[in-house]
Amino acid sequence: MTAQDAEAETPPAEPSTPAQPSTPAQPATAPAGSRRRRRLPRAWRERTDWVPVDTTVGQVLRGLRWAALAIYAFFLMNNWLHDGIPFDR
Repeated sequence: MTAQDAEAETPPAEPSTPAQPSTPAQPATAPAGSRRRRRLPRAWRERTDWVPVDTTVGQVLRGLRWAALAIYAFFLMNNWLHDGIPFDR
Protein backbone atom coordinates (compact mmCIF):
# COMPACT_ATOMS: atom_id res chain seq x y z
CA MET A 1 0.00 0.00 0.00
CA THR A 2 1.44 3.37 -1.00
CA ALA A 3 0.87 6.78 0.52
CA GLN A 4 -1.42 7.71 -2.37
CA ASP A 5 -3.61 4.66 -1.71
CA ALA A 6 -3.85 5.55 1.98
CA GLU A 7 -4.92 9.10 1.14
CA ALA A 8 -7.54 7.83 -1.29
CA GLU A 9 -9.11 5.49 1.31
CA THR A 10 -9.38 8.02 4.15
CA PRO A 11 -12.45 10.26 3.98
CA PRO A 12 -11.88 14.02 4.16
CA ALA A 13 -12.05 15.48 7.66
CA GLU A 14 -15.23 17.33 8.47
CA PRO A 15 -15.07 20.67 10.24
CA SER A 16 -15.56 20.36 13.98
CA THR A 17 -17.58 23.57 14.31
CA PRO A 18 -20.44 24.68 12.09
CA ALA A 19 -19.86 27.70 9.88
CA GLN A 20 -20.63 30.96 11.64
CA PRO A 21 -22.60 33.68 9.89
CA SER A 22 -20.35 36.45 8.65
CA THR A 23 -20.00 39.38 11.03
CA PRO A 24 -18.25 42.68 10.44
CA ALA A 25 -14.58 42.62 11.40
CA GLN A 26 -14.75 45.89 13.34
CA PRO A 27 -17.59 47.67 15.06
CA ALA A 28 -19.03 50.78 13.43
CA THR A 29 -17.81 52.99 16.28
CA ALA A 30 -14.43 52.99 17.97
CA PRO A 31 -14.14 51.62 21.50
CA ALA A 32 -14.60 54.16 24.26
CA GLY A 33 -10.99 53.97 25.44
CA SER A 34 -9.24 54.58 22.13
CA ARG A 35 -7.93 57.98 21.16
CA ARG A 36 -7.82 59.31 17.64
CA ARG A 37 -4.32 60.20 16.48
CA ARG A 38 -3.63 63.58 14.97
CA ARG A 39 -2.88 63.51 11.28
CA LEU A 40 0.16 65.19 9.82
CA PRO A 41 -0.40 68.17 7.55
CA ARG A 42 -1.10 67.20 3.97
CA ALA A 43 2.15 68.74 2.71
CA TRP A 44 4.13 66.49 5.10
CA ARG A 45 2.24 63.34 4.09
CA GLU A 46 2.64 63.80 0.34
CA ARG A 47 5.96 63.25 -1.32
CA THR A 48 7.31 66.37 -2.98
CA ASP A 49 10.30 65.57 -5.16
CA TRP A 50 12.04 68.32 -7.03
CA VAL A 51 12.87 65.79 -9.73
CA PRO A 52 11.00 62.48 -10.09
CA VAL A 53 13.21 59.49 -9.26
CA ASP A 54 12.18 57.57 -12.38
CA THR A 55 13.87 60.11 -14.68
CA THR A 56 17.53 60.22 -15.70
CA VAL A 57 18.16 63.38 -13.71
CA GLY A 58 16.52 61.81 -10.66
CA GLN A 59 18.75 58.74 -10.93
CA VAL A 60 21.84 60.96 -11.25
CA LEU A 61 20.84 62.94 -8.17
CA ARG A 62 20.27 59.70 -6.24
CA GLY A 63 23.72 58.48 -7.27
CA LEU A 64 25.32 61.78 -6.26
CA ARG A 65 23.62 61.62 -2.88
CA TRP A 66 24.95 58.10 -2.23
CA ALA A 67 28.41 59.14 -3.43
CA ALA A 68 28.41 62.10 -1.05
CA LEU A 69 27.48 59.83 1.86
CA ALA A 70 30.21 57.33 0.93
CA ILE A 71 32.84 60.08 0.64
CA TYR A 72 31.80 61.53 4.00
CA ALA A 73 32.01 58.08 5.65
CA PHE A 74 35.45 57.49 4.10
CA PHE A 75 36.89 60.76 5.41
CA LEU A 76 35.25 60.26 8.80
CA MET A 77 36.79 56.78 9.17
CA ASN A 78 40.14 58.12 7.96
CA ASN A 79 39.95 60.89 10.57
CA TRP A 80 39.06 58.39 13.31
CA LEU A 81 41.98 56.14 12.35
CA HIS A 82 44.40 59.08 12.37
CA ASP A 83 43.18 61.08 15.40
CA GLY A 84 40.98 58.60 17.27
CA ILE A 85 37.28 58.69 18.01
CA PRO A 86 36.46 62.04 19.68
CA PHE A 87 34.33 60.42 22.42
CA ASP A 88 37.36 59.01 24.24
CA ARG A 89 38.35 62.30 25.92
